[in-house]
Amino acid sequence: MQTEQKASHGFSRLSSLFTIPEWMFTERPHLVSKEPIPLRYACQVCGLMEPRPVANGYIRRECACERAIRDDADHRQFQAETKALAGSRIAARTYTWLGADAGDDLEHKTFDNFTESYQPKAYQEARAWVTRFIQARQYSDTFSSNLLLTGGYGTGKTHLAAAILNTLRAQCIPCLFCTAQDLFNALYAAEFEAKQSLLEQASTISLLVIDDLDKLYVRQDTDGAYQKRTLFDILDKRYKRKLPTIITTNEQQGYGQWLDGATISRLYERITALAMNGTDYRSKRAETRSNP
Repeated sequence: MQTEQKASHGFSRLSSLFTIPEWMFTERPHLVSKEPIPLRYACQVCGLMEPRPVANGYIRRECACERAIRDDADHRQFQAETKALAGSRIAARTYTWLGADAGDDLEHKTFDNFTESYQPKAYQEARAWVTRFIQARQYSDTFSSNLLLTGGYGTGKTHLAAAILNTLRAQCIPCLFCTAQDLFNALYAAEFEAKQSLLEQASTISLLVIDDLDKLYVRQDTDGAYQKRTLFDILDKRYKRKLPTIITTNEQQGYGQWLDGATISRLYERITALAMNGTDYRSKRAETRSNP
């Protein structure tokens, strides 16, 4: 009892030394006052709450209920900030997750620096696709629509895929890019645990882009059995998790050299196919720059 009285007396002495800045009486009347009555209130749970006296006025006192609400709000904000930071760090690995920079200045490719007139339909469809993806994330809905970009060399397939990725990265949405050959090169070189980690990342990331599927080398004597089985495992897990995948390829007739029937079936169940044909996009851009 004596200890409590000493503590109370010590706190009272400290309160008497504290002075409220004069500007607060005008700008924070809900927190401080010259008189106790404006800050006195009753909580249905905690009862009557008296303000805390200080040298030149009174400070509103929080009840236990208010503290609990504030602590809960602070915790939710902390969780949101932590999640955003984690998403930002993961998004920064989009082009480097296999251990090397994907190159070709992919992180700077956007919808704004894509010449829409070269591929107007594909451009509009890609923008609409990424908008639906972001909206689904905002409302915690699933978005499982795959995107297949096909067409000749230099028609802008990789640019549009990167533009989608960079739009999502700006929203801190984790996504990964790889060429099909780079993915398998990394798998061939990895030890067991590292290989499993790469496969897990590819299978669970919010969006996976596999670029240049048709450039993946497969042995004819095995009919690409390992590559087909690995791609099936990745895409089957993404299919079951309802996660979207983007694939780009120059091949437009069939994909049996790289994907088995079960994989193609899962991929095509939820797919938007964009054919991108025409003059080499890179050549046209270079010509435009040289002849302004």
